[in-house]
Amino acid sequence: MAYRASQFIEAIPGSGGIISTIAARVGCHWHTARRFCMEVKAVREVYDDEVEKTYDMAEAVVLKALQKEDVPTAKWYLTMKAANRGYAPTQKNEIMSANIDLSTLSDEQVRRIADGEDILSVMANSGKG
Repeated sequence: MAYRASQFIEAIPGSGGIISTIAARVGCHWHTARRFCMEVKAVREVYDDEVEKTYDMAEAVVLKALQKEDVPTAKWYLTMKAANRGYAPTQKNEIMSANIDLSTLSDEQVRRIADGEDILSVMANSGKG
């Protein structure tokens, strides 16, 4: 079947930029929808707008969490957005490769982690607290 750009342009709003949703609305394969969204300029513009709108929605949720003083969200936000202030996500790979035996943690260490302190910092400074 020959698809038209207008079919994809009509299918994109409200999709969140999810290719499988767009494909289902048009009635085509995922790869066909992806090709139209990436390669046809008029479709790409509508697709990019939809993706940016979805990013805005997600950022609004994060902002609401920050306004409620949600500490884990604040820490996540800083690592994602404030690398220039020294909040770069440097421990991600360390956590993935660390072999941590949680049964060795003291009650104080567990409390500190539950309060939002970084697990690697708690374990590195186990004598402090």
